[in-house]
Amino acid sequence: VDFLQKEALDVLPELLEKLNLHKKKIILIGHSDGGSIAIMYASKFGENVAGLVVMAPHVLIEDWSLKGIHSAIDAYKNKDLRERLIKYHGENTDSMFNSWVNIWTTEEGHHWNIEDFLPGITAPLLFIQGENDNYGTVVQQNSVINGVSGYAEGLMIPDIGHFPHLESKNLVLDKIHEFIQKQF
Repeated sequence: VDFLQKEALDVLPELLEKLNLHKKKIILIGHSDGGSIAIMYASKFGENVAGLVVMAPHVLIEDWSLKGIHSAIDAYKNKDLRERLIKYHGENTDSMFNSWVNIWTTEEGHHWNIEDFLPGITAPLLFIQGENDNYGTVVQQNSVINGVSGYAEGLMIPDIGHFPHLESKNLVLDKIHEFIQKQF
């Protein structure tokens, strides 16, 4: 379950160093696992973070999250989810999906929680989530907004799911632009 922490605390810092961005103030934008990674990075490397936009990140596993995972398993086995994922993951689709399932359906996965990282975030943060997200509820948004030490605002978008940047592209882009203009 610590793969997200490894990405946030080892892989992302190394990537930013290779891109010569490790000593610059950056705005991180992340979706889902990428949002969770951005949260952990911003908590530990706050001196490098000017702002943070997270879309549908998870900071804890809710019963709702587990229900969504089990729905995804059903869609993978009995519907077209596998075919849709092949577009992005190619020949690695089965191993990627099975690894994802195996992580989150374990006892350790059920108790995964990164809320301890939240107080370390001092950079302005925008949290965007779809009201119908099948992996998280407003509990995620409330935890983040109330848990960070810096300014935070949220946008819960009605009638969309886990992919706000795809399902409500213009609204999300406008909100990100407005947030950046207001903060910087």
